[in-house]
This record gives sequence, C-alpha cells and structure tokens, in this order.
Amino acid sequence: MYLISTKFGMIPNICTGIDNIISLNRDRILYIDDFVFEDSIFYKKEISLRDFCNIPNHIKIYLMFKTNKNFKNGKLRIINSKRGDKKIGKEEYEKILKILDPDFYQDFDVQNTVISKNGEKIIVKDIKNIKDLDTRDTSLISTNFINEMTDNGLMLKIQNDQLDVAEEVYDCECCGNLSKGYLLHLKKMKEINFFYYLTIHNYNTLYKFLEGK
Repeated sequence: MYLISTKFGMIPNICTGIDNIISLNRDRILYIDDFVFEDSIFYKKEISLRDFCNIPNHIKIYLMFKTNKNFKNGKLRIINSKRGDKKIGKEEYEKILKILDPDFYQDFDVQNTVISKNGEKIIVKDIKNIKDLDTRDTSLISTNFINEMTDNGLMLKIQNDQLDVAEEVYDCECCGNLSKGYLLHLKKMKEINFFYYLTIHNYNTLYKFLEGK
C-alpha cells in the first residue's frame, strides 16, 4: 500500500477533482516541515491539519519529517522549513501534535516509524527508486519518488509485469485519452496541464502495478 506524499499539504500539480480518481483518493503524508516554522499559524491559533488543508474525513493523515536529521544525540530534530532550518525538541513536538491532530505521527526517536492515536506502530518506507519496490513487503511506502519523476517529466509504464520508466511519453488513456503528440507538445511548452496529466498517469500506473501483485 502506498501513501500520497504531499507538498504543503497538497498533492503536487492537483488542486481538485480527485474523488473519482482511485489512485489519488488515498491516505496522505503531510510533512511537519511544511507547516511548523517561526511565526507559523500553528503557534498562534489552534487549527488541525485536516481543517487547514481541507482534507476529507475518510483520508487518513500521516505526519512525518522530511529528513531524519537530528542534533545533540537525537534530543532535537531538524525541520527543513521554508524559512530555514528549525530545531525542535520532543516536548515541543508533542505540544504541536495536539494542535495538528494527525491520525498517525512519526516517532520522534525512530525513523520511518509512525504511531497511531491508539499507539499502534507502523513502518513507512521511503522509496528512492522504483527498482527498490518490493511487492512482497507489506509496509506502507511514501511516494516522493513519483513526485520527483513527474517533476522531471518522466512517465511510468508496466512492461513484462515490471514497473519501469518509459524512454519517452506515449499515448495515455488513463488520464484523459491523450495522444503522444499532444503530450509532447505540452511537455515542450512546459504547460501545467502536462504535469497534471502526468501526475494522474504515474499514480494510476503505480496503483495498477501494486494492485496486480
């Protein structure tokens, strides 16, 4: 199972209309780095991430750190915020969790482990490359690798029952019955629609690949 890795609480390149896209209508990873910084609204006003990002109730929120950098032998974690690095201790982390109110939150002391409100611990693997996908593994996976591929204009495909990167864009029916020529035109012009369609395509392809295993 995969979780949608977000940027500033949003699915990259997608603003609305995910309700009917099964590959995108899934639980999400939100990164504390995108919300907690000096003068953050969450230090001034009690508002949950769900309300702030307008996330539907059926979608679970997993709050994680962008990196696993720590300081002073793990007593402080490093947050890479848009206003520069910020150090946060466990006590401050626990206070901010009460405000953000995620369904799952990253263990302060253990990387790649999230904890539910009832104390259940779950591993979330950070996949760097599609070759690292192990379909036999039951762990949850993040999808930053999909977002990075999309940013670089790369298109996923399933070939010989394996997930791979296409050498070039190709005709796609899963994200709007789009021709190769039209997609190439959008890519050349760096149109936002290209990244919109590509995001849908890459998540659809990942979903199809994992569901088929």
